[in-house]
Amino acid sequence: MRTYSGHRQPDFHVRYRFFSPAEGGRSTPPRQHTRWDFLYADDDPRRDRLYMIWPEFIDPAGSVWPEGEVPMEGDALMFIVNPDWVSQHRQRIAVGTRGFFMEGSRKVAACEVTALLGLSVQPGKTWMSYGGVNSVNGQRGCARISAGSTWPANKRWQPA
Repeated sequence: MRTYSGHRQPDFHVRYRFFSPAEGGRSTPPRQHTRWDFLYADDDPRRDRLYMIWPEFIDPAGSVWPEGEVPMEGDALMFIVNPDWVSQHRQRIAVGTRGFFMEGSRKVAACEVTALLGLSVQPGKTWMSYGGVNSVNGQRGCARISAGSTWPANKRWQPA
């Protein structure tokens, strides 16, 4: 499968941890490109909307894991699937926002936003900033990526 980040920039970055079966989590290991829904930590899965915000898991060096099993905890780039919802998520997501990967109404993993990427690009702006090392030019703190541009497929997310 072609990676999500191969054709568009990620919206934000998270640290995640899948729950063990004893915690009510998955009985099988998580896999790359499974399309889990996203639930904000303050929302109730029986009452509130689940969102199509899909993870793409990355290794400690910032490269996308290949197809197959991924670690039970680590880092992921997140992609808001429906562009009509970007403005709403821009109002709710900030560094420190917590949420869950969902299978139906079941929470299978917890996550916390560690950086805003494409989500921080406002229409008409040509910048975004985050706390990691800029994967476009290697500088810390600020990447210059135009709104609507694609995330460079040969570049890696490098957490601080």
